Amino acid sequence: MSLHVGRLEDNSLVQIFPSGFRHITPDKTAKTMKFEGKIVKGITKGRQMVIALAGGDIIYYELDQSGSLSETAQTSLDSEVVALDFSPIEKGRIRSNFLAVAFNDGTARIFELNGTEDCLKVLSAQNMKSEI
Repeated sequence: MSLHVGRLEDNSLVQIFPSGFRHITPDKTAKTMKFEGKIVKGITKGRQMVIALAGGDIIYYELDQSGSLSETAQTSLDSEVVALDFSPIEKGRIRSNFLAVAFNDGTARIFELNGTEDCLKVLSAQNMKSEI
């Protein structure tokens, strides 16, 4: 079962499934990465990929100069991820600057994706629960 299938900027393909992901390069070379934990969500955009593991871990990857997906940052949170989305890539930029994540506790958080030590730093959090 695929959780997400997407095309990256270099025309490679990524298939994210519960036990890992497969990266198929333009020359049809397939690299598979398996995980101990279960992947619950995944997303790709441009040269970026994010996967969320059961338990609240988020792992961020970027396409490197050699055409491989390299882990750039990881964070562990205390809630399950229910949705992920990248911000639009601004004209003249090579990556999305922000990642929006919704959690099963009714919160949404915005993370910075700047490729530095602050990558996956929480910039904003919002409680989305409503009382009736």
